[in-house]
Amino acid sequence: MAAAAHLAGSAIATVGADQALVIDADSGDLVLVAADGTPTARLAIGATATQLVYDPIAGRAYVASRATDEIVAVEVGAELAIVGRWRTPTEPYGVALTPDRATLLVTTVAARTLAAYDVATGAERWRRALAPEPRGVAIAPDGSTAIVTSLTTGSVERIELATPQAGASVSLA
Repeated sequence: MAAAAHLAGSAIATVGADQALVIDADSGDLVLVAADGTPTARLAIGATATQLVYDPIAGRAYVASRATDEIVAVEVGAELAIVGRWRTPTEPYGVALTPDRATLLVTTVAARTLAAYDVATGAERWRRALAPEPRGVAIAPDGSTAIVTSLTTGSVERIELATPQAGASVSLA
């Protein structure tokens, strides 16, 4: 069985069977595109938008805005509308939703943290320190573990989500 797409962030996500959400790196826009690639909606996020995840049940995307230190929550329909902005530690980058879609995990580059946010309120649930230069985050399909990549360490960090302060660095060598 394939893992749900919302368990790890990307610059693109499918929306239903015939659309996609894309971060346009040049403009910083979040763009909803039809199957033929035609833009159908556009929303300015900022030139440093990095990753997004899309929750198909809620019809909501969560976009990391690195320059403004925030997550931008976007309602996805015929139009794209901002429904929330959550402050994060410095330079949010990677995002992933837990399998129950109730918690958003966010890596922050300069602050070197992994933070968890309640998607209903945007409130921070917890935060833990990470190795230098954290980037992507992915969650196991059973929701027990998150893996965070690092740009410079040659390892990944494995975090047990039941006890997020516990975890281990795993060498990729």
